[in-house]
Amino acid sequence: MSAFLVLVAADLYGSKVNLELHFRNQPPVPELIRVAELTFGLEATLIRPEGKQLQPFKIAKLHIFEDRTNRWVELTNAGQIVERMQVYVFQKQTAFHSKETQTPIPASRAPSWRPVEATPPKSYRWQFGLLGGTLAYGFLAWWYLCVLLY
Repeated sequence: MSAFLVLVAADLYGSKVNLELHFRNQPPVPELIRVAELTFGLEATLIRPEGKQLQPFKIAKLHIFEDRTNRWVELTNAGQIVERMQVYVFQKQTAFHSKETQTPIPASRAPSWRPVEATPPKSYRWQFGLLGGTLAYGFLAWWYLCVLLY
């Protein structure tokens, strides 16, 4: 499917979620941030508990676990990114997200939605495992922004 896998964990609605993000090759940090924000923003939409307001997802910083020092360090450059590495995303503090939960990171899993075909990024179509059917990326991005702004 893809040549490069990065495991990214974040806090959504008080629970840790650890998703598998696939790239064609080693991503630069801005691309990792862009893909993680889109993926977790859509995941937040799909797993939102009943009665909870949609939680906007914006990354403040990324951390990786450094085996050499046995501690978490901030991800600052692409040279730190290795295949199957675990990244933890800290979100910007908002009214919807004020602090990270202090629980272990769960096993990784695929997002609740997945790309239908391997085409250039601007022409991706997404298939929603939970909802069924496909939506064009542009429509999905527009809908997601409408939900956030509403």
